[in-house]
Amino acid sequence: MEVLRVRKPLLFLSYDETADVFAELGFDGIEAAVRPGGHVLPERVEEDLPKFAEALKKRGLEITILTSGISGRRRRTRKSFCARRRSWASSVIARTGGRMI
Repeated sequence: MEVLRVRKPLLFLSYDETADVFAELGFDGIEAAVRPGGHVLPERVEEDLPKFAEALKKRGLEITILTSGISGRRRRTRKSFCARRRSWASSVIARTGGRMI
């Protein structure tokens, strides 16, 4: 059974510190929020998401769920963001040996 955790209460920790905490607690993976105020800011996703994924991978963890701040009816913005997200998600998965669900 896979066990994962949302890390919202620990946003003050670095990626390495977060990975250490969840590895010590015995989790398999965590939710990563790519949104304003989340783990990874949308404007920094290409730089920071691979760093986060790598910190987790070093400790045998993975990003099990990826959430975003997309909501509402702004279809064009949502389509553009989804296309970019698929591109970088595939890139991160390829580099870190993770899996895409």
